[in-house]
Amino acid sequence: MLTVTPLVHPEENPLAELIPILGGLLVGALAAGLSSGRTRWALGLLGCLLVGVAAAFVSGELARSAAFLLIDVPLAMLAGLAGGATFAVLARRHAQTER
Repeated sequence: MLTVTPLVHPEENPLAELIPILGGLLVGALAAGLSSGRTRWALGLLGCLLVGVAAAFVSGELARSAAFLLIDVPLAMLAGLAGGATFAVLARRHAQTER
């Protein structure tokens, strides 16, 4: 059977839920800035999925139950949407002020 050893114990790190949020924001902003169209969505989806799984692993939640993926992955995806939307709004405003 596969055993997972956490890098950080959740009891020692009360801010573990910030990992998927900050990671998702970063992935969303990068995907919105580096690509366009379907590529943006594919990069954002894959990146947020990876961030959510990595967050569950690093925080030690994955060692307790795989059900924590149902929290961390959607949290990273919502943050990714927010990051991408924020980047798009800021880029649009910047383009308008340069005219």
